[in-house]
Amino acid sequence: MKSILLVVVLVVCVVQLSGAVRIDAAVEQKYGAEIQQLRQTINEEVLALGLVNDTGVGQDGYYCRTCYQYISENLVKLELAIGGGIMDSCKQLCLNLNGTLEQQICTLTCIYIGLQGFIKLLNETDPDPLYICSLAEFCPVTDDARANITNVTITPHSTAPQGSTFRIFCDYRVNRTIASGEAYIGVYPPAGAGQAVGDAFLLVEQKPGPYVIGFTFEATPNNYDTFVPGIYLVACVVCEGKCGSPHPHSYTLSVAEKKIVITPK
Repeated sequence: MKSILLVVVLVVCVVQLSGAVRIDAAVEQKYGAEIQQLRQTINEEVLALGLVNDTGVGQDGYYCRTCYQYISENLVKLELAIGGGIMDSCKQLCLNLNGTLEQQICTLTCIYIGLQGFIKLLNETDPDPLYICSLAEFCPVTDDARANITNVTITPHSTAPQGSTFRIFCDYRVNRTIASGEAYIGVYPPAGAGQAVGDAFLLVEQKPGPYVIGFTFEATPNNYDTFVPGIYLVACVVCEGKCGSPHPHSYTLSVAEKKIVITPK
């Protein structure tokens, strides 16, 4: 079922060529027969399931979200495949994925971006699935997004002993539509006391209005997070594109900070 659902991401491109994705003429000529066969297979699968209608219209933002999920979940497999030998074609690279439909999705995505471009993006220190999906034009972009964080709250208290549960809420207002971006909450420990914890939320075509995201964590020491007593920085960030990405159309819209104090148990 997972593989079938992933196919939907390409329907917006496959069902109607007059839509977002336009393949370079040389690429179209070289891979024309393969692309046509993949289009037909995907159309039949998705239309039979009733996930979209015959104009490629489905759930708002679904294509971008599905592409983002697909790329994120398969990054490790694709990176291992690239590191294992020379790749001569998109098909060869994508045969390393499990499932026929996942291979088809990977092949089409790779063809849209180009094999070398696809490999270069996957080889980055911190690959950016949102940027990859925007290059394939599954995710929209804008350089005119506007948003501001209006409030950060920590409950039940911002000071509590080890083992306590902290709930963080970040309220923000979108003033100009965010095409594809992230809202992120991170909790950063004192220097040398472990790694940050947090969560990122994908934003797709988020229109003007008020929004809130939340993150909950339990400050109980474990093998990964020590949660030593001290002052922890809480950061809320709203971005167009992936927060911290160096790629085009990625930029910070608003940042707000607060502090949590964890005391000895």
